[in-house]
Amino acid sequence: MMMANEQIYTNALTIVSDVMSIPTDMICSQRRYAELVDARYMIAYILSYNGLYTSEIARIMHVTEKHARHMCNSLRDRLRSNHYFAVRFNKVKTKLAPN
Repeated sequence: MMMANEQIYTNALTIVSDVMSIPTDMICSQRRYAELVDARYMIAYILSYNGLYTSEIARIMHVTEKHARHMCNSLRDRLRSNHYFAVRFNKVKTKLAPN
């Protein structure tokens, strides 16, 4: 059974919050600290990976569609250039994997 978009978002937010040790309300804020931005990129990618359109991601995350597309498309570059991000992202992917 497919999860509703909001459920996918809530699940992704919970997992990313746990792995990054950042409260969910901080991730959802407009603050631009590096670790918060990293967390948002991870969530946007997870939503995209689960089949959500960038317009849906933008609506759920309260960003522009252009920004949602940028987060999804530039994740690979972020993984290559930021070791901390890559390590945390791999932990997130592990937690997302079905048991």
